[in-house]
Amino acid sequence: MDYQAILEILKRRKRLIGTMAAIGVALALAILVLMPRQYTAKSQVLLIGMNSVSDPITTNIDLQTLAVSTNVMSAVQRDLRSTESIDDLKSRVTPVVNFGSDVMVISYDDPNRETAIAGANAVASGLANYYRQIASNRAAAVSSFLQSQLDRKREELDRLDQRLQLAIVRDPYFADGEPAAGTTGTTGNDPNVRGDSGDAVSTLGEQIVALEQNRQEIDATLVGERAQAAAVASHMAEVGAIIRSEELGADPVYVAQRGREASDAAQLALMRSQYNADYPGLPGMQAQVAAEKAQLLQTERQVLSEHPASPTYVSVETAKGDIDAKIAADDARLRAVDSQIQDAEAHVNSLRSGGAQVLDLRRQRDLVAREFQELSDKLVDTSTAVAQEGGVGSIEVVDQARTAPPTIGKRELLAIVGTFLGFILLGVGLAFALESLDPRLRTIAAVEGLYGRPVLGSVH
Repeated sequence: MDYQAILEILKRRKRLIGTMAAIGVALALAILVLMPRQYTAKSQVLLIGMNSVSDPITTNIDLQTLAVSTNVMSAVQRDLRSTESIDDLKSRVTPVVNFGSDVMVISYDDPNRETAIAGANAVASGLANYYRQIASNRAAAVSSFLQSQLDRKREELDRLDQRLQLAIVRDPYFADGEPAAGTTGTTGNDPNVRGDSGDAVSTLGEQIVALEQNRQEIDATLVGERAQAAAVASHMAEVGAIIRSEELGADPVYVAQRGREASDAAQLALMRSQYNADYPGLPGMQAQVAAEKAQLLQTERQVLSEHPASPTYVSVETAKGDIDAKIAADDARLRAVDSQIQDAEAHVNSLRSGGAQVLDLRRQRDLVAREFQELSDKLVDTSTAVAQEGGVGSIEVVDQARTAPPTIGKRELLAIVGTFLGFILLGVGLAFALESLDPRLRTIAAVEGLYGRPVLGSVH
């Protein structure tokens, strides 16, 4: 059967094929009307920024994966009081991040309009809360590790201090007051040493012991002050939301923009409730609200970066400045005492040959002290970074779902298209079946095939 013959059959049976197509269209429309409605609500979250200390997200793809994680879906299941499984809830969620954007759109499908809206908002809120929990746990792990290392260095410092004191106090040269071998009974023009060198070493040893005790007291005070500084940083994290609210409320530009954005958003919601999507004023109003939201977010970032006069911020900054000043003063005192100890030990080592042990212990202690200071600075930096992050938040819900327009689901679309195409194919199949059962001769080729002779002419 050639192509022309197929076209002839389709033309002759076009009424049958058209009837079957009409039946398919009617059934597809019936499916569309009778099948349960599917509603889709959308909410939006914004990835504010990435913090090297505690931020768990490296790419926007990770954010999409995190949005449908089991922990987030469990929170959604609790919020919705749903009896559906976690996997079923995941199938209703579609997170999408456009290329080059930090805003993720979360879509939630459900046969119930209110459940769709609540589901989209629950996923956005659960994602933000779980993200903060991960960041907090990471920061706590870093702080715990640094604190354990700091405790180990403090114990090592205590052991070196004890060995250093014993090396000074129990040295026989310091005990008997006699000149050591290889030393003379005079000290030249040194005003700090009178009489023999044994008296000078004993005097210097007492000074070193007193200086070491003073140093331990200053060091203990510094540890307490640094702990107080860490507490102040933690307090900054706790009041971060209050500071943010005060700073934004004190800025008239932000307050005016927020009022204008809220008014226009309410107007947009009213228009959506009164008109359909074809209303000509709706796109312009949507664009205006989106632009106002973007401008409001930009103004918020600018206000928070400038830190206007917030009473809570001023109070916390004052407390931080006071404790920083105390730490700086005690650091200066500690350096001064260290310098005095080094001078006294250098003087002792110039008078006796046994000073090598004291110098070696001193070097070890200085090395451990520097490591201790570096760890302490890292711990303070970690607390400060977490405090700053806690005041802003890494993920914020920028647009909650308020409406859920009806949509055609994948199953419904497949059923409608399948029904329509199925009846068309059925009509074509019936056309060829009826044609094969029809005994009439319709073509010259059929006549020639039946009689075995060529047809010389035909009359139409």
